[in-house]
Amino acid sequence: MKNNQSEIINFIKKNKERLSEITQNKLLTESQMIKFVRDCSIIVSGAVTGDPSKFKQLNWINSDELAEQQKILFHPFRLLPIYIAIEQCSLHITPTSTIYRDTFFDFLKQYMNRHPKLEVIKEKVNEYDLISSLAIILEPLYWPCITSQKSFSTFYDETKFDNLVNSYQKDVHKLLKKLDVEFWSKAHTELRCIAAKLDGNENLYVLLRLSPWEKRKKLKSHIAAALWIRHIAEVIRLGFQSIHGVEWPEEDIAFGQWPKEARERAYGSIVPIKDSAKSKPHLAFEFGLHTGSVVRWYLEGETEYFAANHMLPGASNVGIELINLKGAVGKERANAALRLSDNLKQDRKLRRLSFITFDTDVRPVVKAINQQLSNKGIVGYVNANSPDFEFGNFTLTELIEVVCQLESENDNDVSRIKEEDWSEVKTGKAFEAKYKSFPYVSNNVLKGPKWGVALAKYMLEKPYIAETQTIRPFYETFRNSLIALRVKYEYQEQYFRIEPNTFTLKRLNQNEN
Repeated sequence: MKNNQSEIINFIKKNKERLSEITQNKLLTESQMIKFVRDCSIIVSGAVTGDPSKFKQLNWINSDELAEQQKILFHPFRLLPIYIAIEQCSLHITPTSTIYRDTFFDFLKQYMNRHPKLEVIKEKVNEYDLISSLAIILEPLYWPCITSQKSFSTFYDETKFDNLVNSYQKDVHKLLKKLDVEFWSKAHTELRCIAAKLDGNENLYVLLRLSPWEKRKKLKSHIAAALWIRHIAEVIRLGFQSIHGVEWPEEDIAFGQWPKEARERAYGSIVPIKDSAKSKPHLAFEFGLHTGSVVRWYLEGETEYFAANHMLPGASNVGIELINLKGAVGKERANAALRLSDNLKQDRKLRRLSFITFDTDVRPVVKAINQQLSNKGIVGYVNANSPDFEFGNFTLTELIEVVCQLESENDNDVSRIKEEDWSEVKTGKAFEAKYKSFPYVSNNVLKGPKWGVALAKYMLEKPYIAETQTIRPFYETFRNSLIALRVKYEYQEQYFRIEPNTFTLKRLNQNEN
């Protein structure tokens, strides 16, 4: 500890002039520092002058002005020892203690006997002031990594500034090589724990850390205090990582341990701050900030498309994209933009769940879907209607009922429809052909928007097939598309598989995985 202290203090004294030219954070006057600390919900006294200069006079903390400057200046990183000093001096008693007025003063006297002595407080604050001093030394080198910004005086051009930083960096690296890695690893752990006590929302910190600095620096309250302390910790981590090759935990981690798989599943990487490109989509998902589609639902026909469109009004607003394939599946000459295989490749690239609805009575379609499943080309859900959409989701009696509802809207007599002989009808095409043969119906086409919406309305009202009390497959697909908005792509990909031929979703056991 003593070696660390003398090396760091001597380095600052020797390089204070050079440090002032390349520091990335503007030094604050005492009144500015008081406001800054107070904005971080740290209860500090004073306005123009106050606790910061008091702590300096007591030799608890250092200030950062040059010798020739006439006023005391503080680097924002001195927030750390100021916070520790306030915490050490605070009376940690409940507000309701004052209710018992008759015994309160005796209680207070006993409490103060157990309160840390000034020498103990000074030693504690000095330790964290030393930590902030090292962070201030490292700040010109690693703060741009944290903020994605570089600031320098208008008196320098960028080349001259970079030359100053490179020269300074060599001396900083010499200093880091002399420091005790174990001591500073413990200091880094303590900073993470202090920050977590101020704000334990670790997911929120990762989200903030990956957001623009212009947004972060405007934060207030205890969240801002925790963020600054975590940034101090990160500056130190990056310094020791570059020189000693150590891998310390990122600053969102404090108490407890993250299993590697769980962290990777949550953020897409075990080091989300370092691998920001991987972790940003995961965070967007966690906080519901994704702007693209989470689910893309492919529908092999007009009727199915308009049914889904009615059941999911404004689907794109919640992250579900409906694609009308218009019979393109399995057809070599289909428009490339509509070819399912091309779209599925895009889904995998964008980590988007693929939902597919198709009829099993068309062999090329079945073959095309099976081929995709065999190549593990579908991560999501498959809705295979057997033999087709109408008879895979409705009984003949129900379809007749839907037709009668459509005819009733046009004030037609539906009794004749019910009296017709429907016994030979087994498929959707046969059902439409039979319906078209009636000269008295108002609309002899059972496909497209009107028919799809009519079937959707019926499903929404009656999700279960009356005769079997089983859920309609298309309705189940609709329901699963909504559930999928809360399912991570990687989780679905890792733990589930769609079986070829049967098209059922199977959970993988541990051995298969």
